Amino acid sequence: MLASLLASIAFLAPSGKASNASSSNCPESGQVELSVAAPSLEGTISRLSMSWFNVEQDGTSPIFFTATLKNNLATEAKVRLLVGIQVTPTDSRLTAKYCTGGTCWAEKEVTWPITVPAGGIKVLNSNTLYSTSFEPGGIDPSNSPFRNLINGIGRLPQGQVKMQFALLCAKNSSAGKIKSSDLSSLASFDGFGAPVVISTDYRPVNGVNLLQPGAPGEFPDIFTSSPTFNFQSDLASSANFDYKGEPRFLLELWQLKHGESFAQCLQRRPEQSTTLDQPTAAFPANWAPLQTGERYVWRVRARERGPIASWIDAEAFGFRLAPLSSVTDPDWMNGKNLTEDQKRLLRLLARILGSRAETLITLSQDGTPTVASLRQDGKPMTLEALEELARAFEEGKNTVTDEGTR
Repeated sequence: MLASLLASIAFLAPSGKASNASSSNCPESGQVELSVAAPSLEGTISRLSMSWFNVEQDGTSPIFFTATLKNNLATEAKVRLLVGIQVTPTDSRLTAKYCTGGTCWAEKEVTWPITVPAGGIKVLNSNTLYSTSFEPGGIDPSNSPFRNLINGIGRLPQGQVKMQFALLCAKNSSAGKIKSSDLSSLASFDGFGAPVVISTDYRPVNGVNLLQPGAPGEFPDIFTSSPTFNFQSDLASSANFDYKGEPRFLLELWQLKHGESFAQCLQRRPEQSTTLDQPTAAFPANWAPLQTGERYVWRVRARERGPIASWIDAEAFGFRLAPLSSVTDPDWMNGKNLTEDQKRLLRLLARILGSRAETLITLSQDGTPTVASLRQDGKPMTLEALEELARAFEEGKNTVTDEGTR
C-alpha cells in the first residue's frame, strides 16, 4: 500500500546528505510540532519502478525520510498525521484526462492517533510509519488517480513528485476530526497544520549509444593508442538532468584474453574504468597503454539516480590496436622488389617522415634500408621499437624538422 508507493520515490542514493528539516505546527495550540528530514531530493530523479507500486511493505525498503513529533505538553498527546503523494505529469494532457482538479494524487491518508509521550518525541521513518494502519476513506495507491494514469498509458510519466506531511490540528471539541467521507475529496490540507512539502523531478533516462572507436560485436582496426571515446545520451544534457554533481556515466574498458569471446569478456570486471559527465572522453592518462595487436572492448553505463544503485548499459563496442606497419603501402613503394620486413620498415618510415620519406630514402647512399641497419642512439633497433616511435609521431608526441626529430 502506501509504504510500497513511498518506497518507489526514495529517489536518492543511500549516501546522499539529509535535506534541511522542515517543520509544521498545529496553529491552534502549537503544542505538538512536526519536523521531517529526508535525503536530499533536490535535482533530477531518473529511476522509478512500476513493481514498487504492487509489493507489500516488508520493512526492508530504503529509509528516505524521518518524521519527528515533538510534544511540548506535560501530558501525553495523541495526534494524527496526514501523508500524501502528489504527481504532476509534464504532459498536462495526462493530468486533464486521468486526474481531477489538476491534482493527481497517488496517495493521501491519515494515521490513527499516534501517542507522543509527555515532553517527549516520537520518531517515525518511512518503514515504521507505513507499517501502521490508516483511517479508512483516504486515497489508496491501488485505486488512486495516479494508478489509473499508469494503467491507462502503460508507463510511468515524467513529471514532478511531491511528498506532503501535515499534522491534524485540534480546532474544536471534536479534536479536529475529519469524516472519512470528506478526506478523499480534500483539494488541499484544510484543517491541518501547514504542510511540509518535499518535491523532486522524475525524468527517465532513455539509454546510451556508442559512436567511436570500434563497432558492436567486432574488432575493427584503429591506429592510435590513445583513442577518444564518443557516445550519445540524453542524460548528457545538464538542462534536463540535474544530478547535483553526482557522476552520470561510467566508462569501462576490457582487454580481450586469449580464447575469450566478446560476450565472455563482459562477464568479468573491466581492467580500466572512469566516471564521466560528458559524452566524450580522451583516453585517461592514468590508464595502462593499449598494446599493439591486442583487441579491446569498451562500453558506457548511464547512471539511474535512485535509492538503489542501477545502470543502463550501452551495447559494447570492440576494436583492435593495429600495427602502423599494416597500413597501405605508399605509392612510391609500388614495383619495388622488397621483403616483408622491408615493406614493414618502409611503411613505418613513411609514417614518421611523411612527405619527406620518398626523397630521403631515395637519396640514401645505402639504398633501401634494412632492418639490420636500424639504429637508435647508436644501438640496434627492432621493428617493434620503430613501431612505437612511429606511433608517437602519429599521435603528435614527436615531430620531424629539417634539423632532425624532436
